[in-house]
Amino acid sequence: MKINIYYLVFAIILGFSIQSCRTGKKAYQKGNYYLSVIQSVDKLRNQPKNKKAKAALREAYPLALNTMELNSQNLLASNSPDKWKLILNNYNKINRMYEEILRSPEALKVISQPKNYYAEIENVKKNAAEESYAKGLTFLQKNTRTDAITAYQLFLEAQSYIANYKDTNKKLEEARIMATLIVLVLQDPLPVSFSVSGNYFRNKIDEYLHSREAQNFIEYYNPAELASMGLQPDHQILLRYQEFDIGNVYFKESKEQLLRDSVIIATIKREKTADDNQPDGGNNNNRGGDNNRGGDNNADDNNNNDKDDKDDTHDKIKVCHKGKTLEIGQSALQAHLAHGDKIGACNDRKGATVASDKIMIDVPIYGTVKATLTTYEKTITSTAMLSMTIYETQAGKVLKEEIFPAKYVWITKWGTFNGDERALTKAQLELCEQKEHAAPTRDENFNVLSEQFFKKVTQNINAFYQNY
Repeated sequence: MKINIYYLVFAIILGFSIQSCRTGKKAYQKGNYYLSVIQSVDKLRNQPKNKKAKAALREAYPLALNTMELNSQNLLASNSPDKWKLILNNYNKINRMYEEILRSPEALKVISQPKNYYAEIENVKKNAAEESYAKGLTFLQKNTRTDAITAYQLFLEAQSYIANYKDTNKKLEEARIMATLIVLVLQDPLPVSFSVSGNYFRNKIDEYLHSREAQNFIEYYNPAELASMGLQPDHQILLRYQEFDIGNVYFKESKEQLLRDSVIIATIKREKTADDNQPDGGNNNNRGGDNNRGGDNNADDNNNNDKDDKDDTHDKIKVCHKGKTLEIGQSALQAHLAHGDKIGACNDRKGATVASDKIMIDVPIYGTVKATLTTYEKTITSTAMLSMTIYETQAGKVLKEEIFPAKYVWITKWGTFNGDERALTKAQLELCEQKEHAAPTRDENFNVLSEQFFKKVTQNINAFYQNY
């Protein structure tokens, strides 16, 4: 990571160094005198004492000026259809060099009298506007959609030189109408067997198509809109549902036995001993095990008898078993509790009164907890199919055909458990808090499938008409 950061810092420093080295010399050597002037002046604005920039500016400016003036004179004498636009471009560059030099005191010391063409430029703009306007009329008269698009751009160009030049607003509208492709979008009525309204998809398609109106010289209409405007479509897009099916409910039930050990199942009181002051707690009853770690699924539940466990060498626990007080080991406690035995002697299950000079402590008792988890799952699968056909209206020629399948699987899950909830994970507990959800209606299923259709149809329309 450090190496990458070093490379990044180095690249940034290098980038600044390269930028700062643009004194205009390289552009001058390549014959781009105009760029050399711009870069040299910019360099002097940041570093007024830069000798290379001054030298480049001193050499490049007269060459740039002479080159553009000579080019403009040659264009004036030519029959180039774009001559006024090109002359205007030259004059704009000369004026920019003039403005840049005036903004730099050091550059002004090098070129004390930069030249400008402000006086001439308005007349050049008028000629350039007429040039573009005339060309636009020529293309408009060709009466084709492609030429109308070109004419529209030329009329816009004319207006960029002279606002509202002649009747360019009128010509722009003529060119737009001729250039615009009218597309009728037909959505066949849904079959009665579907038993759904279909309005959701129909409205979404209309909303989408209206948002794209006149984009790229393409306008979309539904049948009612087209009839009211008296227009004839160039293309038609036909959307037709082929099928819609809702499958049967699939129900699944499963059970799982859960075990978790090292869970505190009870606490007992006993007299505090000297061993309890030892760093390790004095005995293994005070272990701090992780209550959430997985347990041994083979926990022994067969210690349900009245005898004392001889493998427990530490504290014994008193329990009341059928009216009889027993002392048992910790490993047998859970089995006794499961059968209804209580912790403590039968004559005082809450704990005998102890002498006031004795200190009693609570000792946790660890064991294994169990639960049975039952999970339920219902699923309903819905499928549908939609076809899209784009064809040219007059010729009846099919331009594109596509079939879109859609599938939606509705799922509801919930659960219940019996036993100790501490045997369940957080996710399992959350599942048991869920309730069975009502299945969606036919319209709700169809609307979800319509979302898929909407995405596929609009993507295909975008791709088809992107460069049309």
